[in-house]
Amino acid sequence: EEKDLQEIILLGHSLGGVAVQHVAQAVAERIRRLIFMGALLAEDGNTLIDRILSYTQEEELDLKLVFGESEIGQPFLFPFHSFREMFINDADLATAQAAYQTLVTNPSTYTIEPLDLKKFYSLDTPRTFLQGSIDTAFNYRFYESMKKSLGFHRYVEYEGSHEIMYTNPKEIAEKIIIAGQD
Repeated sequence: EEKDLQEIILLGHSLGGVAVQHVAQAVAERIRRLIFMGALLAEDGNTLIDRILSYTQEEELDLKLVFGESEIGQPFLFPFHSFREMFINDADLATAQAAYQTLVTNPSTYTIEPLDLKKFYSLDTPRTFLQGSIDTAFNYRFYESMKKSLGFHRYVEYEGSHEIMYTNPKEIAEKIIIAGQD
């Protein structure tokens, strides 16, 4: 708003999907397209952690294997073994280790509070779901539920993992252009 930006193409990756939902509600008239890249989407009136927990229970995943010793509601950083196997499974070990060193803890308060997203779900802003062919941060059914949350949308797939920006930045740059075009 300060810079009077218009015709914004807004991309949210992973947990950034929830940030996109909130920004879209706040400045909908300025946005041309929303892109959700391997993104989590919250449901109106529910918490994001409830959606994640339902997935982990359905898959019978041990949360300690995925999240380490992090407590729900506290800032968290995935342990390296989770990051390596689930998020950057197309990288060699050195690339995975270098990428891991760039990570910072995720705040978690927005994952445990019920979210008011009524306005987001009433918007008709064009949307794209961008997904990696070997993105195993979540399974196929979970990503299908994220896509279903978007309603009518464009779907673009890239060849790579959740963290393709470290392993094949050229591929993802080309796919983001396709995802964002009119």
